[in-house]
Amino acid sequence: MEQIIKELERLPKQQAEIFRMTYLEGKSNKEICQTLGTTLNTIYFARSKALSTLRQIFKEKDISLYSAFMMFIEMMD
Repeated sequence: MEQIIKELERLPKQQAEIFRMTYLEGKSNKEICQTLGTTLNTIYFARSKALSTLRQIFKEKDISLYSAFMMFIEMMD
């Protein structure tokens, strides 16, 4: 979990914020839209980019980190 948070700090602000609100805070898309004053399309795009970037980072760093990250994401979906 610490590694995920550390890598979130390197993402663009909006991507990190949407990822954090979705997966760490458990907020719905509607809640995120209201909080950030944005659209569903923006949320989907930013979350997709964040997931893609984080997957790649963990895959390159260590297969066990990648596996742990993927399990975390699957549990949250």
